[in-house]
Order: sequence, then structure tokens, then C-alpha cells
Amino acid sequence: MKVETDTKVESSPVGLMISNRIPPHLWITASAWGSRLVNMVVQIICLRLLLVGMGTGHYAVYALLNSLFAWYQLADLSIGYGLQNYISEYRAEGRDYHGYLRTAGIAGFGLLVLALGLSFLASPWLAPLLLHQFTFLTPATQARALWTVGLFFVISSIAGMGMKAWYALQKGHIANLLTLGASLATLLGTWRAMQTGDLSHRLLWSLVALAAPPAIAACISVGWLVLYEKPRGRSDAAVFNALLSRGLTFWISQILVMLLLRIDYIIIARTLTTHDMVVYNIVDRTFGSAFALYSAALQTLWPLAAELIVQEKWKELVAQIRSYLLFGMLFVGLVTLAFMVASQTICHLLSPHEQITVPRLLIGFFGLFYLVLVWTTTYSIVLYSKSDLKPLMTCGAVMAVVGPPLQWYLAIHFGLYGILLGLFALYIATMGWYLPTRVYQYYQPKQT
Repeated sequence: MKVETDTKVESSPVGLMISNRIPPHLWITASAWGSRLVNMVVQIICLRLLLVGMGTGHYAVYALLNSLFAWYQLADLSIGYGLQNYISEYRAEGRDYHGYLRTAGIAGFGLLVLALGLSFLASPWLAPLLLHQFTFLTPATQARALWTVGLFFVISSIAGMGMKAWYALQKGHIANLLTLGASLATLLGTWRAMQTGDLSHRLLWSLVALAAPPAIAACISVGWLVLYEKPRGRSDAAVFNALLSRGLTFWISQILVMLLLRIDYIIIARTLTTHDMVVYNIVDRTFGSAFALYSAALQTLWPLAAELIVQEKWKELVAQIRSYLLFGMLFVGLVTLAFMVASQTICHLLSPHEQITVPRLLIGFFGLFYLVLVWTTTYSIVLYSKSDLKPLMTCGAVMAVVGPPLQWYLAIHFGLYGILLGLFALYIATMGWYLPTRVYQYYQPKQT
């Protein structure tokens, strides 16, 4: 059955003129940038509030638990990514995608119940393993803190399918507005948390302020999607199997990559000091916030690339890749230079009562790593849009086996620099050359 790919059209002449002149993905990119810029400011303000209100010890706990977000995002088995690709492909071909929306919703509810149950049961067991060095927290507080973030992170993961669907529908500005609202709510909640009683209570309420707003925003996105799309397709086993099959491929590749990228805080917690974790987190959050702006642009490249590949517009696809890479690398270079110049001022503003120094050499290492990350992430998005995950899984398998012991060894001998040296070396040796080779091998010779 044929369906309309754009169900809402501006009715005014001005609206039509603007809509015709500006491609939808540019509107989405602009709204994403606005949302991420606000989020950058919010993170900086929250960082100061937390360091001043809790000190480096409790803030290190906060940073470690916040780093678990990506792991909890695996709760949806990456069905959301599969859904996003199917919607983009079906829209490009003018086919009905509503059956995928309904099926993803039903599957999501089941996964939510299962994941929350597992998180509740695992929290008392995992908390002492992750937070063993933070002896100022009782075992009960450690378990409560882990369960708090787990609860909301799981909801964010499952309901986040709605956010991905909005991007696939070329309505990503809706997801961006919800993200903006969540950032502002986090700021308000963090400020309020720092007004509460003892440090343990401040920690727990700051974690609620961190994790609850994105979860609520994701739930709103699902409700809004239901009202907007009114999914009317059938939910059947074939559609579920298609979503699950494609989703699990994404899921496995994500796990392999995260075994390298998302264990840095765990390694630091086990091998280095609380002060090292705070320094690492300040630099990581600064570069991470900046990279989030680039990631926002890449979110619009995903559905765009999927449609260009279906339509076999290879020259346009290659041009998009090159423009994204040029912009991303220039942006990371400017952020690195600016941070080097202003590092002492930034550290004093963030933590006026405690002496925190970020070495410029560490900032340079982060800058080099994020340049590599721009390169590999851009090509990864193109492969994700085509559901061609074999190169990602191949590289991920190598990185997952070699990465953790290499980073552990280098961290013991070189401190924080060892963490980044391990990441840099593995990315260059695997994804740095293999992903672009795969993209151009499969797509460039077919340019039309």
C-alpha cells in the first residue's frame, strides 16, 4: 500500500516557500544544534553546581554512574535502530511502515518489564563491584544509587524508540525540542538537589535530576508519535522477526564497540584515584558536549543516507560524507585549541574551592582522539544506514578482545594518558582504515 511520506504540510504561502527552499534535514540539524548548545551550557552549569555542592568524592560517584548510560541503552536490543532504518527505507519507496511502529511498541513494552526486573535484581550485586572504593557510601546507598539510574536509563532506552522514529520521519525537530526540555529540567533538578540535606541525599537526588527528565521526554515522544501517526498496520511475527533480526545485529556491534569505549571510567575507578576521575570527567564532558553537536548533525545524516542509498544517488552521498568530515574535524580542532587556552580559567570556574588542574597535554590527547572519532563515526553512520554492520562487528570484535586489557595495562603505567593511548591506537589500527575502505568499495564505484 502506498502512503504519503509527509503527512503535514505548511498551509501558508510563506510556510510553503520556506519549506520548499530549505531541506527538512537542515531544519532538523538546526534544531538539534540549538538543543545541544543549550545542553552544553546546562552541563557546564551542572558540573559547577555538583563540584561545589558535593565535592570531588561524591562527584566521582556521579560521574561513574552517569558513564553507565550507554550500557543501559542496550536494553531495547537496538530494535529502535532497526525501526529507524525500516521507516526511512519504506518512506523512500512510498510503502506503509505502520506495522513496524505497532510491533516495535508492543516489543518495547515487554522489554521494559524484563529490563527493569533484571536491573532491580542486579543492582545490590553490581553496586559493590563498581563503587567499592567509595567507602563513604553505605552498601544500601550504593545499591539505591545504581537502581535509581538504572530505572530511568532503562526507560530512556526503550521509549527512545520514539525519538528514533521521529528522525526517520524527517521530524527530528520534535525529538530535539523534547531533549531541550529535558536538559532544562535537569538543570533545575540539579540546582534543587544541591539544596537538600547531607551529601548522600544530594547525590541521590542529583542522579534523579540527571536521569529522570530524559526518560520522561522519551515517553512523551512515544505518546506524541502515537497521536501523530495513529499506527494502523498489523503487528505480526514476521515484522517482529525482521525488527529483532536487524536490531540484534546493531546490538552486537554496539556491545563490541562499547567494550572498548565505555569501560574507561570503570578502569579508572579500579586503577587510578578519585582526583584522576574528576580531571578525566571534566575533559571528557567538555569534548563530549562539543562532539554531541556533531552527533546531532550525524543523526540527520542517518535517514538521509538511507534514502540516498535506496535511490542510488551515490555522488550526493559521497559529497555529504566529505562535507560532514570537513566540518567535524575543523570543529574539534577549534574546541581543542580553545580548551587549551582557557583550561585554567575553566577549572577555577567549575571548582573554585578545590585545586583541579587539567594538563594541556591531556587536552591534546583528547583532541586527537576525537578527530579520529569524527572520522570513524561518520563512516559508521553510513554503514548503519545501510544496515551493513559486518565491518563494524569485525573491528568491534578485535577491539573488544584487545582493548580492555590494553587500556588497563597502559592506565597502570601511564595514568590517564594510557586510557587515551589505548583508544587512539585501536581505532587507527581497525576502524580508521577499514570503515572508509568498505564504504567506497561498495558505494563509490556505483555513482550515478
